[in-house]
Amino acid sequence: MGMTWEINPDIRSKDPVSGAGMLGPVSIEVIRSTEDPRYAHCSKIRRMVFQFGQNVPEAREVDGLDSSSIHFLATVGEEAVGVARMRIHEGWAKAERVAVMGAVRGAGVGRALMAALEFEAVEQGCAGVLLSSQLEAVGFYERLHYISFGEPYYDADILHRDMRKSLAQPDEDQSAGTQGL
Repeated sequence: MGMTWEINPDIRSKDPVSGAGMLGPVSIEVIRSTEDPRYAHCSKIRRMVFQFGQNVPEAREVDGLDSSSIHFLATVGEEAVGVARMRIHEGWAKAERVAVMGAVRGAGVGRALMAALEFEAVEQGCAGVLLSSQLEAVGFYERLHYISFGEPYYDADILHRDMRKSLAQPDEDQSAGTQGL
């Protein structure tokens, strides 16, 4: 299943591989199996962003949960530029391993990934989405209407904050689903 969101047409960025100018729609592909050949792009982007870009140890980033997760791959043209993963825990979707290549950050790729993940969460009957945001990304998630809760903490030597967004009707309680992140 593929969904497409448009990047603001005035935004130009560099192709992460060739360095050439790139502009166009972001296509999000939903990958339900690590056996899918497209999954290799997810692993590559996560390795580049987390392991090489942020010095997260491979043993911490590769946690054995990929085979039980739904993956989202963002592409612009033929280039893979972003990923996210979703697991379901106690009726809530858990957004994890959200990563966007530096050359296209700020161009709508992360927003498109989260929109696709939220759509899938609704399709799966989830009450909302939980995530553990790196502190520097909290503002991004707040613009998508996520709410911080709990105290900041370190994960892989990077300061994080737990966040949530209800996908239920407005009169339903958002305090559920905060246990067991």
